Amino acid sequence: MPKYMTKITPATSAVLVIDMTNGFMDPNAPNYVEGGRQMAPELSKFLTQCRAAGIKIFYTSLEYRADKANMNHIVRLFQEKHGEHLISGGHDTEVYDVCAPMEGETIIRRDNYSAFNATNLDHLLRYNGIDLIAITGVCTDVACFATARDGMYRNYDVALISDLTATIAWPDIGLGAMSAEECKIAAMNNMFQTNCDVMSSERFLSMIDS
Repeated sequence: MPKYMTKITPATSAVLVIDMTNGFMDPNAPNYVEGGRQMAPELSKFLTQCRAAGIKIFYTSLEYRADKANMNHIVRLFQEKHGEHLISGGHDTEVYDVCAPMEGETIIRRDNYSAFNATNLDHLLRYNGIDLIAITGVCTDVACFATARDGMYRNYDVALISDLTATIAWPDIGLGAMSAEECKIAAMNNMFQTNCDVMSSERFLSMIDS
């Protein structure tokens, strides 16, 4: 798939900030994404520029009920091994203060990888006349990938901002280990070929139609 976006229209565009919460930004958290914490200051600058241009910002937080009723079996196993985390109302479900939302910006709270699954995100985007979404945050190959895919299925134009997303390394399960950067590159290649444009924040900002 070629790079197909040539213009960003602020009134019909939105940035999604995926899971930039303390549960992923805290070095002591079991889901810590080092690359996410490192790029958070640049993400904050990017969001400021997008707001100034009139682009709407939506945040997401992956979180679960205290009784664990909405946890899938993979999450249950992970929490049994690493301890309880990402419970609704807890500190780790709050957005990392370096790139926190401004007053009036929406946080989509969900229990699934895709920000579209069983949430009102699609309704909010359509209500605001949004037809293009730019995805930032963590993890590139999990929630960002799932959200990009579901956005494409719902006929949004989708961009992944390559320098404002990050993920973690994966261990060897018999196929070879992958570093965080390798996981990110593999995910971006997949996304570019199947469901979205992949671009730098610089390119995105340069295409904003003023």
